Amino acid sequence: WFDTDPYVILFSVLSVWMLFLSLRQKLTFNKIILFSTISGLCIGLFSLTWDGWWYIFDLLTFSMLFYILNLFLIKSNVNKQINLNSPLVSFFLFILSSFLFVSIFSGIGTFKHFLSRPLNIAFAKGALQRGFWPNGFLTVNELKSESIAEVIYEIGGITVILFAVLYLILTFFNKKSTNHLEKKFIGFLFFFWITIMVFVSMQANRFSLLLTIPLSISFGLFLEYLFYLLFNKINRLHKKEWVLLAVFTAVFMAGIFINSFPYRNVAPIMNRDWWNVLSDIKMRTPKDAIINSWWGFGHWFKAIADRRVIFDGATQDTPLTYWMARVFLTDSETEALGILRMLNSGSDKASEELEKLGFNKYKSLSILNKIILLNKKEVNAWLVKYIPGQDERNRILRLTHHPQTAYFVLDPPINANIDEISTV
Repeated sequence: WFDTDPYVILFSVLSVWMLFLSLRQKLTFNKIILFSTISGLCIGLFSLTWDGWWYIFDLLTFSMLFYILNLFLIKSNVNKQINLNSPLVSFFLFILSSFLFVSIFSGIGTFKHFLSRPLNIAFAKGALQRGFWPNGFLTVNELKSESIAEVIYEIGGITVILFAVLYLILTFFNKKSTNHLEKKFIGFLFFFWITIMVFVSMQANRFSLLLTIPLSISFGLFLEYLFYLLFNKINRLHKKEWVLLAVFTAVFMAGIFINSFPYRNVAPIMNRDWWNVLSDIKMRTPKDAIINSWWGFGHWFKAIADRRVIFDGATQDTPLTYWMARVFLTDSETEALGILRMLNSGSDKASEELEKLGFNKYKSLSILNKIILLNKKEVNAWLVKYIPGQDERNRILRLTHHPQTAYFVLDPPINANIDEISTV
């Protein structure tokens, strides 16, 4: 299991790279068409794998506008022989191909998200709170707010961001470098990318992942620049027999870089204990069993233990999150077992069935709160005053009191009383 993060990195890099290649000076018209169209294809494939595809499309569009405007001003003020037609063609083909491929892969209505989603992103948490059922996304660590210091730590530390930004500054002002004009496009893009995503990451730290692309590329290019700078200096020092000082300086700077990275102690959350438990579940439980646990472990149970689950990371925004949270939080064992019985009978479909019978969401929840505390016979008798028909009552009972084989798994805190948990 890998979630969608690899796609986020892959298609973001590919779409930027292809559009950058289409901007090279003296490029043939056929290659401009090829590279800009491939960039649009990458946007289309991105939309198929992640609904946040629009972020890179918007950044590329905004940066292209600045880049073309910059070329126009240079051409007007300096009177240079700058070709404006090629970047205009590249920009037009990028927009057109993106629209076509997004429409083909994800539906024509999806393309409008490139305008609507950015307007809502700053208020993402407010939007998540709307609705009758509590939204599980609010419990996700990836959506928590962070300070600017925490964001900097998440993306590699102050050293990475400082030298990445320094390289962007050098890109803007170093007019002697090859492909200076094309590199300005990358400079505009990465500047907007870093600025906007730092702000967004402070609202929800999940978006700090998107910062790794411009920062890692800029940081890598800065190291290349620094390498050649030191290389030339060492060559000069060699003539003066100062080689040891040069080597010492290089090693010292390398040590500073290595010690500045904050991820030296990061380890995978999967460990041998979890692997053994999941393997044991696969060997010792029926194949049609359902694993009851919090959503964060759902993909593990499906991928390694090969068992169905109540819910997982793909269904955490459903009412299932509310019901399972009550299981963990309630002091009543009767209530916890009643909820688990319902979830393993019909998931959260009982509420939907009650709504089909004419009850609103509030009344449906009130009825279910009573049903989960009663046995099947008691429920049938109690429901008569709300649902006179036996067939309708039977449909509700099938969704609340006919559980399949299920197992309940918890991951205790480090300081928990293991003996007490084992007894429960």
